[in-house]
Amino acid sequence: MLAPLLNGDLPPSGLTTGKIDVWLPYMANLVKTTVYLDRGAYRRLKALAAERARPVAELIREAVGDFALRQSHAERPSSIGIGRSGRGDLSERVDDLLRGMGAQDDPC
Repeated sequence: MLAPLLNGDLPPSGLTTGKIDVWLPYMANLVKTTVYLDRGAYRRLKALAAERARPVAELIREAVGDFALRQSHAERPSSIGIGRSGRGDLSERVDDLLRGMGAQDDPC
């Protein structure tokens, strides 16, 4: 009977009552982990959670989610890829391509 719950579906009426009807599908999408925080940060986090009437774990999930989203969409410097040659074999041919560079008769 728990299989539908693990897929995020709501339980059939009569299976459970109360908060578990909503809580179980929500929890099925979470992964348990352990995070060590310094005491000061934890105290500030607990104070924020109390002010907002939200669990500390919920604030941590929100902060981690926001951070991960920002990092995955971080802009790359525009200079990356500016020297693209369009050839995929440059690293394999580096010795051949640079042979003679810096020699005495090099006009550069």
